[in-house]
Amino acid sequence: MVTLATNFNWGRSLENQNPLLTRQLSEAYEKTARIVNTKTSKYLTNTDPPNAATPDQVNKNFELGDIWINTSSNNAWIMTSRTTDLLVTWTKIT
Repeated sequence: MVTLATNFNWGRSLENQNPLLTRQLSEAYEKTARIVNTKTSKYLTNTDPPNAATPDQVNKNFELGDIWINTSSNNAWIMTSRTTDLLVTWTKIT
């Protein structure tokens, strides 16, 4: 999985002209990179996702549109709805 570097070189010109802006941009970029790098958008495992009718703790780690792939069966699901933190719907797409 590709990850973003958590720091970015904005260049000496910007740093010299506006150090406050450079610091603010760097902080915003770092926070964004950390979120992107930890987001579960594709989950590879050898199990199927939890049953849609059964709340499960694992569902807290996912968002709408995330993909769950069972590498043993080569089936994939996409999260299509969320009723609560634990109760979601995984729709089979393969």
